[in-house]
Amino acid sequence: MACLGLHVDDASYAIASDGVLLDCRPSLVDNGSAGNGSLGDDAQSLLREAPERVSSDHWQSLQLGNGDDDANNMLLASELRRRLASYGGSDDQYVVAVPARFDIAPLGVIPGLFAALELPEPQLCDAAALSAAASGVQGAAIVLEVGLHHVAASLVETGAAARRLRSVTVEGIGLIRMQELWLECIAASMVRQTRFDPLHHGQLEQQLYDALPRVLERLAHGQLAQVQLSSQGRAFTARIAAADLQYAAAPLYERVQQVLAELGAVSDVSLLLPRHCEHWPGFPVAIAAVCAGRMALLPQGVAAMAASRQAVAGSGLALALAVPTLAEPVFAPAWTPIRSATPATPTAIAINGQRFELAAEHRTLGREGCDIPLPANAQGVSRHHCTIEADGDRHYLVDHSRHGSFHNGQRVAKRTPLHAGDLLRIGSPPIYAQFLAGD
Repeated sequence: MACLGLHVDDASYAIASDGVLLDCRPSLVDNGSAGNGSLGDDAQSLLREAPERVSSDHWQSLQLGNGDDDANNMLLASELRRRLASYGGSDDQYVVAVPARFDIAPLGVIPGLFAALELPEPQLCDAAALSAAASGVQGAAIVLEVGLHHVAASLVETGAAARRLRSVTVEGIGLIRMQELWLECIAASMVRQTRFDPLHHGQLEQQLYDALPRVLERLAHGQLAQVQLSSQGRAFTARIAAADLQYAAAPLYERVQQVLAELGAVSDVSLLLPRHCEHWPGFPVAIAAVCAGRMALLPQGVAAMAASRQAVAGSGLALALAVPTLAEPVFAPAWTPIRSATPATPTAIAINGQRFELAAEHRTLGREGCDIPLPANAQGVSRHHCTIEADGDRHYLVDHSRHGSFHNGQRVAKRTPLHAGDLLRIGSPPIYAQFLAGD
């Protein structure tokens, strides 16, 4: 009899057995609309080519709908059946690592999915607590969760046990939206350089989506990467800048900053990050804008691996927020400093594809007569919206508008010091600006 651990994280749905990872893929599945018996099948290869056939939000729908959607529950059960087909049986034990986003109402659906498949009732454990327990970290740790359509952060206290104390979740933006923004950014660069738009054909869009991980990996080792696509016997090549993708990701980076700030992650933080953020351009700088301490990447499927090595009393709706710390950690975190004691002073601001240098004088932002002009028809933007004040070798943000300026996800209420990597949001729909250091 095996103990199987499942992490029902839509960004990396993982299955492990006795500490060994068996499978880990995003929860992008066939919604059954083709009528060919493919409900619940893996459909990542169709996400951009045939998006009408792909469900990416069924776990989000479970949370937001409190488990009342029978068709959605059938899709969840079909996905679970197909994922367990090669691994689990009725004689096995199951421990499910539950993301921070779920409250008690949707949790009741998960045991029902197992019952529908004639599988034993699973034990439910908090995924952040499991991840911290697997790392061997002592004291307080923060576990970041970036799903397909949400961002969450959990504060976990570790010792003999790892216990989730509290969490903050923001729904509505996650990996799917960030990937869309990156594809639009790459496509715009390709149009400028080749006059070819890859987003007007499903197969080419899928080709570009499939190439995205390789592009991000190359940019992790340099400031430029090449993207090449083939169409009708012709090859189209464009150079992509890391700074452009960093700017495009600002909406998600700001949400990460928001949940960390709301959780109180400021100093001496031990931050555990999901593996899929390893090569995101400028992400460490965005983290450093709101907190200090150390950070490490979680191995892929770590919560499932830790779940498969747990023996936690309780089942059904009894969610275990505390789990025993493993005698032998699943992994040894490779800690790196989040930032130096003195954050870099910004020397420029990037906004709407333009770079503006910050000198010794003040710089104003707004719709009329300002040093850094904002679109004249932008909603929620004042004529004289805010000022970047120079004070010696430092810069500060001062808001003048009734609509508000948002610095790293927080509304500016007083003179606010600026650092490289900080994000500024103005207006609705939002206009993003990023503060930069160096050339």
